[in-house]
Amino acid sequence: MSDGPAIQDPNKVPIVYVDAVLAVSPGPVSNLVLGTWHQDPLPEGGVDTHHVIAARLRFDVRFARQLRDTLDQVLAATE
Repeated sequence: MSDGPAIQDPNKVPIVYVDAVLAVSPGPVSNLVLGTWHQDPLPEGGVDTHHVIAARLRFDVRFARQLRDTLDQVLAATE
């Protein structure tokens, strides 16, 4: 159990799958645009592949460090 505040989800925020960083705007308040690949079948055969924006994140430097540290832990756990 954490000693921090309780985590609430009153809006039932959905889980969103992402597999690409589409845009980055670094600064004191940074922005990340995350996306996923999308494929549409073409009538003549084959597929049209493109990115679809799945999430836009805006955050401060403190959170950027926290996210970096958390992702480092996630990656270390997969090795």
